[in-house]
Amino acid sequence: MAAVPGLDEHSAFISSGTWSVLGKEMPGPVINARVLETGFTNEGGLAGKTLLIKNLTGCGLLQECRRIWHRTGDDAGWDQLLAMAAAAEPFRSLIDPEADDFLSPTT
Repeated sequence: MAAVPGLDEHSAFISSGTWSVLGKEMPGPVINARVLETGFTNEGGLAGKTLLIKNLTGCGLLQECRRIWHRTGDDAGWDQLLAMAAAAEPFRSLIDPEADDFLSPTT
């Protein structure tokens, strides 16, 4: 996070890819019930700072879907998938991307 330009005491960051990391640079560890309840953790940062972070599901679910679809002959590209998502009925189906079933795909 040290490479993110312009971070100050009011800034938060998100780094997204297969997994996402949401957080804030802190002067020291934050240890309380709220941190525990919300699934955040403390990680060592640069120059003695602490990163208060939460790991989130990123694009891993979509990448895994694409892998399975490719194996079954459906080679939809990112542009096609984005167009389909934009045209879909909003909130027709909801999933919990943090559900344990998604943490270790087996197919």
